[in-house]
Amino acid sequence: MSGKTWLLAMALIVVAGCHHDSPPAPDRADAFASEPAVPPAHQFVTAQAATGARDDATLRSMHFDGGRLNSLGRQKLDLMTRDEDASQQIVVYLDLPPDGPVKLARNSTLNFLKSLGVADAQIRIEEGPNPSVTAPAARSIDGLHQLSDDKKDSKDGSTGYQPSAPPMGNALKDLANH
Repeated sequence: MSGKTWLLAMALIVVAGCHHDSPPAPDRADAFASEPAVPPAHQFVTAQAATGARDDATLRSMHFDGGRLNSLGRQKLDLMTRDEDASQQIVVYLDLPPDGPVKLARNSTLNFLKSLGVADAQIRIEEGPNPSVTAPAARSIDGLHQLSDDKKDSKDGSTGYQPSAPPMGNALKDLANH
């Protein structure tokens, strides 16, 4: 075999050897190929953040730059539309100073929600704070009071676990009254 023929034969072997039409064997496949694009933990965190944003539903001065929605405001509105109740009406409260650019903030909020695909009929924008979120910890404190009352009722000779710390029922009631 001459040098040119030998060189041509080697080039053909190299080119033919590098060409793959079939996928790799199963033992060599990507071990993480079946993983979801978004891990379940991230889905859970996003769902919780969306519910929180929807429950709060308030945009404040920090969500705007000169009356225009900034990235923080856009993120909050985006989360509000991801909540499982997003198919219902979305109410946004603009808790802004009355001497500020409230009209510009309202238009910016409305336009952004429309850009996310929310229909006009689903959007309601109110000025002022959200009246149902005046005390975000109120429900939790009420739950602690209930737990404290249940604990007092169960102290009638039960032999269950009793914490060594003094009862906090009165301290929580005092805290709730301030």
